[in-house]
Amino acid sequence: MGRKKSKRQAPTKRKAIEPLETQFTCPFCNHEKSCEVK
Repeated sequence: MGRKKSKRQAPTKRKAIEPLETQFTCPFCNHEKSCEVK
């Protein structure tokens, strides 16, 4: 008689890190593409 097969949990998939935008809407005045990241 053999051993019982252990039920291993499938490895969790990591979410791909999306690059942040270099220009985005200003959170204060809502002006489009006014804030820029260097």
